[in-house]
Amino acid sequence: MATRGSDKLRSRIGARCSFDEAQLEQVIEVLRENDFKLIDWECKGQPQPDAFAGTVEVDAQRLGKATELLSTKLGTRVGIEIFPYGIPFPEVFRLRFQNLGHGG
Repeated sequence: MATRGSDKLRSRIGARCSFDEAQLEQVIEVLRENDFKLIDWECKGQPQPDAFAGTVEVDAQRLGKATELLSTKLGTRVGIEIFPYGIPFPEVFRLRFQNLGHGG
């Protein structure tokens, strides 16, 4: 049986990052339930990583929903950057999100 992306995410983040496990599970649930395409992810912070960042790709129709769900699941200390792809009318958007950890 192939390893799911969410299982890889849990193992990589869990092993390196003092990221809130419940919050990580919520993000994984949002990605899975809404079929958002996870492009990348990483832990951030020195000396002890305490923040998580990732990028998802969504179509224009789900941009608002993706922004709302990710900001809700990541809580009050969240940053989201949105990058449109497609000229002159964007068809796909990449959302770079980050929980800002304990120190901002």
